[in-house]
Amino acid sequence: MWWLVGIVAFIAVTGFLVAPPIVKWQAEKRLTALLNRAVTIEKVSINPFRLSADVSGFRVVERDGPGVALGFDRLHARLSYQTFLEFAPVIAEARLEGPVLHITRTAAKAYSFQDLLGKFGAPAAAEPAEAARPTRFSFNNLQLLGGLIAFDDQAEKQKHEITGINISIPFISNFDAHVATFVQPRLEAVVNGDAIRITGETKPFHGSLETRVALNLTDVDLPRYLEYSPIPLPFTTPSGKLDAALTATLLQTETRQTKLIVSGNAAVREFELADAGGKSVLAFRQLGVVVNGLDVFGRKVDIARIGLESPALDMRREKDGSLSVAKLVPRMPAKSESRRGEKEAGPFAFEVGEIAVTHGLITVADLVPEQPFRRRIDKLELRVRGLGSADSARASVEIGFDSTAIGDGTAAPAAATSARVDYAGEVQLAPLKVGGKLQVLQLKLADLYPYYESAINAKVQSGTADVSVAVDIAVERGEPTGRVSGVSATLSDVRLQLPDSPAPFLEIPSASLEDGEADLATRRVTLGKSPSTARRMRSSVRPTARSMPRACSGPSPARRSARPRPRPGSWR
Repeated sequence: MWWLVGIVAFIAVTGFLVAPPIVKWQAEKRLTALLNRAVTIEKVSINPFRLSADVSGFRVVERDGPGVALGFDRLHARLSYQTFLEFAPVIAEARLEGPVLHITRTAAKAYSFQDLLGKFGAPAAAEPAEAARPTRFSFNNLQLLGGLIAFDDQAEKQKHEITGINISIPFISNFDAHVATFVQPRLEAVVNGDAIRITGETKPFHGSLETRVALNLTDVDLPRYLEYSPIPLPFTTPSGKLDAALTATLLQTETRQTKLIVSGNAAVREFELADAGGKSVLAFRQLGVVVNGLDVFGRKVDIARIGLESPALDMRREKDGSLSVAKLVPRMPAKSESRRGEKEAGPFAFEVGEIAVTHGLITVADLVPEQPFRRRIDKLELRVRGLGSADSARASVEIGFDSTAIGDGTAAPAAATSARVDYAGEVQLAPLKVGGKLQVLQLKLADLYPYYESAINAKVQSGTADVSVAVDIAVERGEPTGRVSGVSATLSDVRLQLPDSPAPFLEIPSASLEDGEADLATRRVTLGKSPSTARRMRSSVRPTARSMPRACSGPSPARRSARPRPRPGSWR
C-alpha cells in the first residue's frame, strides 16, 4: 500500500513542482536558438492526474526590435485516458487563447520572417518509403479564441488587421468508428472592420471526401478591396457593401469526378460606380442573388431569383458612336503564347426562376443625330420568370416604364410629358424567339424627331401616338423572321411645319389605323384599315400647292448627300 502512495506522491511532485520549470527553461532555450529570436514564457503548469498542461504568456520578440512577432496568452491541452486504451493520441480538449501574429513588409518588399523561410521552407528530400497505415488520432474540442493578425505593409503604406478570430473544431478523428461522422469547423473574424463567419462540416477520411463550408459575410466594404485588383480598373466605386451566406460542398463521385457545388444567397447594397472622371454611371440600392446550386466544374447553375432594387443607369452614345458604358469594361490581359492553343471552355448552362427589377431609372443621351436625343426612363419594372439556356425553354416577360424627354442639363424642356411603354409576352434564348404584345401610349412624335429629321423636310410641332402591336419574331442564321401583326395606331393633334413657314402646313386632329402587319421574312408591310380617318383628315388638312411637294421631297440636298445609301432588299 505504501509503495502505491509513494508512486502517487512521486508523480505529484514531479508533475506539479519539478517538470514545469524544466519545461519552461528548455522551451525558451531551444526555441530562441531555433528561431533566432528571443522567446519568453511566463508560466508552465502541469496536472499529471488530469493529463493537462497550461502554457501562459508565450512571446516571440521581433528580430530587429522590441515588438512581439508571435505570442499567445494561454495554451491549455488535456489528454484523454483513452490514449492508453487506443494506443493513439486522444486529445480531450485544446484551447489557445489570445494568439497574436504581427507581420511587417518593409519598403524593400521583404517580410519580417524572411530569414525563417530560407531556414524551414526547403526541407531535404526524403527517401521514398513504403505506404504505411496512417497514424490513428482523435482530437476533440479544439478552440482558438480572441486571435489577432496585424499586417503592416510599409511598401504600400497601409495597415490591415484581422481581429476577433474565433475558431472551433468540436471533433476530428480517423478512428474507424468516426469515419462517417461530420466534424463542425467554424471561423469568425473581423477583417479590417468587416465581419466574416465561416462554418462547415467535413468527412476528410470518407471515400467521398465530402466537405461543406459555410461562408457568412456582413457589411464588407467593396471599395477597399477593389483597390487591390490585379488588373487596372477604368472606374471607381465610391460605395458598396457586400453581404453573403454561401455554402460550398466539395465531393468526389463514385466515378472519381470532383464536384464543387455552391449555394446560398449574396447581396450588394448601396452600390455606386463612377467613371474615371468621377461621374456616377451606375447605382442601386440592392442587387440580390439566391442560388439553388452552382456546379463549378460541371458548368451549370440554377438560380432561384435575381432582384435589383432602385437601379440608376446613365447611358451615353458619343458623336463617334462609342458607348460610355463600354469604356468601363476592364481590359483583360492577352493570352500568353503557352495558352493560345487551349480549347475554350463551353458556355454555362443556366436556369433562372425569376428576375425582378423594381423602381428603375435610366438616363439616355444619344449625340449621334444632328439634334441630340435625350430621354429619362423611370418607373421601370421588369419581371422575367423561367429563363433558361435549354433548347426551347420559354420564359414569361413583363416590362413597363415611363419615358420622358429631358433637356441638355442647362434648360428644362418646354412640356415634359411622359409616354408609357408596356410589354407582356415570352422569350426563348435557344433558338432566339420573342412573342408578345407591345403597347405605347402618349408618345410625342417630336421626341423621336432626331431620328427621322433627315427623312423629311418638315418640323413636327406637336402630335402624340398610341400604338399597340403583337410580335412573333425569331432569329434564324442571323436574320430576323416572323411577323408583327395586329398593329393599331392612333394619332392626335399632329401639326407639321415647313422650315421657312411659321404656320403649320398640315394638321391632323385625329387619325387611326387598325389591323396592320409586317412580314420580316418577305419584307412586306400591310397598312390595314382606317374607316373613319379619311373624312377627318380631309376636313383638317390645309396644305398649299407648293408645300406638300416640298415636305414630301425629303431633306435638303446637303442632308441627302450625308445620308447613307439604303441596303439592298427593300420593304414593300
